[in-house]
Amino acid sequence: MRTDLKQEELNELLNSLPEEGLEGIQLEDLCFDTTNVINFLATDALLQSTKSNIYKLFKKLLIAKYAVHFENHKTIDEILGIRIDFPYISLGNINSRHFFGIDELLIYDFYKRNKNKYTRVCDIGANCGLHSKILCQLGYKVDSFEPDDTHAKFFKNYLNNSPNNDFYQKAVSAYTGKANFTRIINNSTGSYINDKKESYGPIDQYEVDVIDAKGLSNKYDLIKMDIEGSEADVLEALDISTFEKTDIIAEVSTTKTRVILWNLFVQNNLTVYSQKTGWGKVKTIEDLPTSHREGSIFISKFNNWID
Repeated sequence: MRTDLKQEELNELLNSLPEEGLEGIQLEDLCFDTTNVINFLATDALLQSTKSNIYKLFKKLLIAKYAVHFENHKTIDEILGIRIDFPYISLGNINSRHFFGIDELLIYDFYKRNKNKYTRVCDIGANCGLHSKILCQLGYKVDSFEPDDTHAKFFKNYLNNSPNNDFYQKAVSAYTGKANFTRIINNSTGSYINDKKESYGPIDQYEVDVIDAKGLSNKYDLIKMDIEGSEADVLEALDISTFEKTDIIAEVSTTKTRVILWNLFVQNNLTVYSQKTGWGKVKTIEDLPTSHREGSIFISKFNNWID
């Protein structure tokens, strides 16, 4: 954070952000080390619940911290002690600071804490590549899937042919072929294939290649997916034996998706944990999130989010 920043400048910046509840944050409130905060949140799974007041406090402070950072710097060198050299980019109303929100940081921390547990990872919905970059820096072997033309171009340049990474400019679903891709211009991180979501604002549409998730079955120790409504299609397409040895981190994009996933989990007796409840086991459909605002889910037969 810039040492000569004035409180008035901070107030002006915070007032320009769409997030609520940032008023009243002082400069001294942002003088913390992100690693220390995430290490603290990792001491108790309940602190990571999206309902936790501790979670809500640090969510606001981290928004402010990284808004200030990218207001004054063109890149961020490292996160949680991991070298990333991630530049400032704009994706409509979304920009680089959004890749350093509390939920993203908790997932990066999961990768770091478990680097000796997993070896081969699949990053579905790789976006601009920061998850894949972190995973590669930690020594994982990573296959990455991303259909968006602009994201794919950035990804290839950013990872620069990392020996740990294989990149595929494809969407993942329950079939092999083509899909209509809707790119949300004001927030390309929310883009989707076919009819998986409803559009808002200006869009661009074009055809993308699709790979059947069934072909990814039993190839990975860990799968991370952020695929805007297609998560149910992917999970249903995976061979059921995959859940015996592959852990999965996913978002739940819509209320409709939550219902489909709940039925899948119950029918196959899968063990699922929800950030919404402090990474407790999902026992009712209400334990599952309905959007990214309620955090992620973790599917694992043998492991907990925090051991």
